[in-house]
Amino acid sequence: MKVYIANPLYDAAFKRIMEEERIAKTFLSAILQREVVSIKICQDGFRNIKSNSISIFKMGFVASIKNPRDGKVANPQKMMGKNQIHS
Repeated sequence: MKVYIANPLYDAAFKRIMEEERIAKTFLSAILQREVVSIKICQDGFRNIKSNSISIFKMGFVASIKNPRDGKVANPQKMMGKNQIHS
């Protein structure tokens, strides 16, 4: 007997909840332990992958995060240009 445990990164219910900007900002702020100022779901962030007869959803985010030391907000576009992020 196989048991499937939902991975929060790929769970369809988690995907639906994270589509709500306020919830996504709060969740990411808690994980990162930094204030997330703004968030954007990447245009190519949704993928429906068939694996072992289950659907897997993958989401990508771009978030502006406030530095707690100086209060400046990091520019995600500049950061992505330096460090190409691939999924």
